[in-house]
Order: sequence, then structure tokens, then C-alpha cells
Amino acid sequence: MLKIKVLFFAVALSLATASAQATPYTDKANNYALELPADWQTKTDPIVTMVAVPGDLIKEVNAFPNIKVVARAMPVGYTLDSLCDASVKQWGPIWKVLSDKHVTTGKTVTRRLELEQTIPIANQKTRVLKAFAVGSDKYYIVSCSDKPENFEKSKASFEAVIDSLKLSQ
Repeated sequence: MLKIKVLFFAVALSLATASAQATPYTDKANNYALELPADWQTKTDPIVTMVAVPGDLIKEVNAFPNIKVVARAMPVGYTLDSLCDASVKQWGPIWKVLSDKHVTTGKTVTRRLELEQTIPIANQKTRVLKAFAVGSDKYYIVSCSDKPENFEKSKASFEAVIDSLKLSQ
């Protein structure tokens, strides 16, 4: 029983420490907010809405680990699931889906894929936790990537970032 209490305390302390070390990031133009690891910085990108990386890697072109957010107008007739399914079909040649689940955190429902992807141009493999969410008129894709050998170390931080996602209308 003592071991269970100690384990529970250690998990609670690590969760409290992780959330205390988060930095809020708000994109008012695209109606979302999330919390990034405290030592991470953001930068703009010509393809995605926002890129975040550890501060010491901010000048690298394709740093790992990274978090990328895409916010776009929701196509007419699409739902969270049809949007996610279309992405899986489109990117099927480079994605190997390892898990696929719906998660609700607060008021935000996400469909989360954990996948391995191979980027042919760079001949590079990555592991990705990718979350799809839908707001009133936009869809959001939060992609949290790392090298396969480092992914498990990054996964808890990635899940905390996605869990913090809040959409405003």
C-alpha cells in the first residue's frame, strides 16, 4: 500500500511540475490556444500555422523534437472523422498508423493518431503523435514529431500539449 501511495505522489508531482512549466501560446487569428513546454520557442513557417521547438534548436531548419500546428478552413461536408480518414488515405504511402483513438479533454474532442512516417525526399523516419480537432469553421492538426529512438521520451510532453488544446469560437 505504501508503494502505491508513493507512486501516486510521484505521478501527481510530475504532472504538477509539467503543467507548471508550460508556456501558454495563443493564436487569436485562428481561434486556438495550447501550452508548450517552457523552454520551447515558436517560429513561423510558410506551410504550417506554427512550429515550436526547444529553444536551443530554434535556428535549425528541421529540428527534432518539434510541434507543428495547421489551422485551415473546414471543407464543406466534412466531419472530424472524415477529415482524419481523408488524411490517412492521402498520406497512406508514407504513414504507418500505430494507434487511432478519440480523446476528449475539457470541451475539445480530438482524434489522435500515433504513426511512423518516412519522408522520401529526406529518407528520414519520424514518429508522430498527430491530433485532429474541429472548431466551428476550422480544422486543426497538431503534429508532435521526434526521431523514433527519442519518441517515447517526448510522448508525455506531446500528450500534455495536445491535452491543453482549447478552441475558441
